[in-house]
Amino acid sequence: SQSSETGSSGINAEYGALYLKRKDFLVGKFEAEANQLLNKARFIVEKIEGKVKVENVKGRDLLAALKKRGYDSDPMKKWQAAHDKLMNTNPEEVPEEGGDSQHESSDGEEVNEMSQPGDPNYDYLVDMAIRSLTLERKDALQKKRDEKLAELEILKKTPVSELWL
Repeated sequence: SQSSETGSSGINAEYGALYLKRKDFLVGKFEAEANQLLNKARFIVEKIEGKVKVENVKGRDLLAALKKRGYDSDPMKKWQAAHDKLMNTNPEEVPEEGGDSQHESSDGEEVNEMSQPGDPNYDYLVDMAIRSLTLERKDALQKKRDEKLAELEILKKTPVSELWL
């Protein structure tokens, strides 16, 4: 009979495919998290060293400077959008690459000078609190990044058969 042919091997193949999807999901997520931490730490270093100036600079000029210096558009949002697209999530729910960068100015008016649709999303950098732009915060981010990269390497080396959902 056909049911005896599929038996446990059919179930194992089905679970194997799920575990492989789960591993790919986690690898992508860990890579995006590590990349975001790398960019944040670099931003702090370059801010401290005066290579990146955020004070008294037009938003569009700051965006252009970050792009020119090779900063990545928000790695987590980019990964999430790619994952959602892969999983056939409703495209209306997937944030656009440029994201929503409207902010309120100190007098309550909305300001959207930073980006236009399709621009890279650097909110994860420019929205960091001033107190996070310290040497200690940079060191903590670099430590966290190193830990995430170590987790990623372990995950990549882990056989799919040893993963669980």
